[in-house]
Amino acid sequence: MSGLFIAILNMSFAGSIAVLIVLAVRFLMNIGRLPGRYAYLLWAIPGIRLLWPFIPEAGFSLFPAAGKPIEGRIIYAAVPSVDSGLPFFDIPVNAVLGQAAVSSEVTSANPIQIWLALGAAVWLIGCAGFVLINLCRYVRLRRRLRTAVLLEQERKDGGLKVYETEAVVSPIAAGFFRPAIYVPFGMEETDLSYVICHENVHIKRKDQLFKLAGFLALAVHWFNPLVWFGYFLMCKDMERACDEKVLDQIGPDCKGEYSAALLKFALRQDGLLIPLAFGESHTKARVKNILRYRKPAPWAGVLITVCIILAGCALSTDPKATTDGDPVIGGADGPAFSAELSDSVSVIGGADGPTSVFVAGKLDGEEEEIPYSPAASQEEPEELITDYSDEEAGLLVCHGLPGIFIYEREGEDWQLAHSIDMKAVDSSYMEEGKDTLVIFAGSGVVVGIQGSEGEGENSYFYDLDSKKLYRDPDLGDFLEAFWQLWKENALPK
Repeated sequence: MSGLFIAILNMSFAGSIAVLIVLAVRFLMNIGRLPGRYAYLLWAIPGIRLLWPFIPEAGFSLFPAAGKPIEGRIIYAAVPSVDSGLPFFDIPVNAVLGQAAVSSEVTSANPIQIWLALGAAVWLIGCAGFVLINLCRYVRLRRRLRTAVLLEQERKDGGLKVYETEAVVSPIAAGFFRPAIYVPFGMEETDLSYVICHENVHIKRKDQLFKLAGFLALAVHWFNPLVWFGYFLMCKDMERACDEKVLDQIGPDCKGEYSAALLKFALRQDGLLIPLAFGESHTKARVKNILRYRKPAPWAGVLITVCIILAGCALSTDPKATTDGDPVIGGADGPAFSAELSDSVSVIGGADGPTSVFVAGKLDGEEEEIPYSPAASQEEPEELITDYSDEEAGLLVCHGLPGIFIYEREGEDWQLAHSIDMKAVDSSYMEEGKDTLVIFAGSGVVVGIQGSEGEGENSYFYDLDSKKLYRDPDLGDFLEAFWQLWKENALPK
């Protein structure tokens, strides 16, 4: 579920960028008083971003940000981060994520995992609630329309049905597979002809499918205010485009009568909650658009085409990744090492210094708790092998023949906080002919013991919070690639 939620967050981010770009292009179109039909077409691109996760990468892309700023392995990263390519977004978000990673001492689980799990649950509940509420409202509307009376004389244009009903006070088109027009009783013949023309344009252009797509985008991204704003403007542009098409059919001389018909039914239908019903909304803006509408000149058509092509290029592909594989990060003493060993292990180390590994979801209930005793002697850090050192966090992990030692900084001195007599736990610990790895793992320490030929591997995990030692065979799978890198001198020893 966390993986799905990460995909949703990535789609929502990319869709938000697409909405902002469409808003900018739409603003320029409105300044030039260009027809709303072109602005309406632009909304298909954010719709694709919000609903289709398989966006291709291209060597040349005008999309200003990474399409997938959150990688799936963020769950397992020692220092979780996002990379959208937008510093004003990445810096504050990564600061919060980094602080959460440092201050995660209250639980042995990865805090990012907890947040994603909770977020996924809330997102799923929100989706279900949104769909259920709107479905109930639509079903209730359909029930109210059951008593509608068919106007036989208006059955034209390919069998389009027009009904009179007291269930509505403003004309609407409702239905998905077999849409029909519903009007209130007693409409004047002139107004009725305009209504039928308007709603018929909606149905012929399959606007119900676009509105359904918008509804699905809202259901999936209900937590994103930009998606709501984009849907609201898409509905406005849909009505503008429909009005312009009607004016092309009835002629500019009928602008006054058509606008008057709109004003008679200036009831604001809730287009958000009834996705397959088209009501007369945004009446004031629509009337202003009708009265100032002019067919665009040929040069304007060229300009519109160029704008749409540019917007399409900007949003249809993701920028290609600039690097392949895992990053190598520089440090004061030389290049550092970074690698993803598996879906659950991240390794970070310096050219001359220790290596750290973060194992996510380490406690799954299948581990065997092992009794242990503290090391028989308290060794000074200088007499031991340093496995992990973080001066800022005040943590030092070392090992030697007496066992495993974990120190915490108090003032200027290192004070022993944890110790394990590993020889008493596993007689092969630091035995001749055996390789021993001690690795800091987020909120604990992983100990791996393996024969020089790769046989007889034992793996343990010591949890700093509970001060318990576990034997966990699953860690052997996590450590397999790490052993290989270590033996090939790809990691500092």
